[in-house]
Amino acid sequence: MLRGGVPEFATNALLAHFAFEKDNLNLVEPSVPVRVMGQVGRVIRADGTGGAFDGNTSLSQTLGGSVPAAFSGSFTVSTWIRTRKAPAVNSWWSIVNQGLTNNPAGLSGFALFLQPGNNAGWEGKVTFEVSNASSQWPVVLSAKRLDDGLWHHLVGVYDAPGRSVLLYVDGVIQGTATAGFSAITNRSPLSIGGSGVECANCRFQGDIDEVRVHNRAMSGAEARNLHAYDRFPMGPRVALGTAQVVNGFLVGIRVVDSGFGYTNPPSVAVTGGSGGGAVARARIGEGRVTGVEIQDAGAGYLSPPGILFSSPPFPPRRASAIADVAGGGVADINVTDGGMGYPSPPTVYLVGGGGTGATAVASLIGGSVTSIALTNPGTGYTSPPVVKIGSPPFTPSLGIEVRSVQLNLNVVLGVRYQVQTSENLVEWVSIGTPFVAMDELVSQVFDVGTVGRYFRILQVP
Repeated sequence: MLRGGVPEFATNALLAHFAFEKDNLNLVEPSVPVRVMGQVGRVIRADGTGGAFDGNTSLSQTLGGSVPAAFSGSFTVSTWIRTRKAPAVNSWWSIVNQGLTNNPAGLSGFALFLQPGNNAGWEGKVTFEVSNASSQWPVVLSAKRLDDGLWHHLVGVYDAPGRSVLLYVDGVIQGTATAGFSAITNRSPLSIGGSGVECANCRFQGDIDEVRVHNRAMSGAEARNLHAYDRFPMGPRVALGTAQVVNGFLVGIRVVDSGFGYTNPPSVAVTGGSGGGAVARARIGEGRVTGVEIQDAGAGYLSPPGILFSSPPFPPRRASAIADVAGGGVADINVTDGGMGYPSPPTVYLVGGGGTGATAVASLIGGSVTSIALTNPGTGYTSPPVVKIGSPPFTPSLGIEVRSVQLNLNVVLGVRYQVQTSENLVEWVSIGTPFVAMDELVSQVFDVGTVGRYFRILQVP
């Protein structure tokens, strides 16, 4: 997905973001997890024998203080997962965990778990669970198994004012639970892929990517948008960078998003900051921006200038979405593919479903459709209408398809004839039925899919 900038829903109240693009992980266990290509760049791959790591250090640095304050109210935790096998008996695989293990008694915190194969009705499903060290332990369960070897996006939300616990999978709400408390006091470290060394059967086996923790409750629309934002990252996206200025000179450019899909080094524009003259050149590797070299430091910069990388080449792609119906009207539209290459919001039509009047408009981020908002739910819908979304701009073209051929026969009145066809002028096959000419000009029409290239007419008894 093209990313001209990181959207607000991904950065607002963001406490920590583990992208796993680098190797500087604070490991609890000595084995270093493998990093492979994943949903967004690289991922951490846990083999179940190690790989749980403590995010407390990075999280504390992000907060500039203590971890417990981060979870005294509403919060959101999100991640991508892909299993490599189904969980075994009594193996509660921890995905993201702070304070809970498979024995939550007396603990407080939250956890995303993949349930074991012997947990009847819950096998291979994901739960989002919270606790405040009381006997109350609200849990939300995913609607289907997620141990299918495919990428899935998880968003767990704790809304403190509403005391609500919510779970979204691939942008779709799975359910809610009600907590009997409005605050969580948590002094445990954040763990990803395990619950620490004390819980050997809690270690996730598979790939985990893009773990985010927000100090607020995301809305349903934001959960869908975050899923759409990350869903197509291996398509091209624009690199992002920030400038470093010392004494009016540009001394460095830090790459904060390496982008993807570059076949040649992108151009680097240095704009603003009240100065001028700075020139920089980007380096790439494996389709990403790996660094930026300052060729001319310029002068007179009073503040860090903006850094703009040119876009990588990308193929335009049409977006798609599905609709939900409730009470005879269209209730919601869920984007299933944001597409690529939109310079402006495309037209959206809702067709069929037995009703009329539903209208909607699309919203874009970085050239992709991230959400479609209803402007009129319409009436009379008995089934979900088809959501038709316009394509990115393209040059109109014209195609001609011959569906039938008409033979105009000049024949003798009252004589019996048979039409034949051939592909090679050697083998002939009769088509149609013999006929007696009732006029001297007779027309016959044949489907081009059933006839040959050549025709003849024979007089027959």
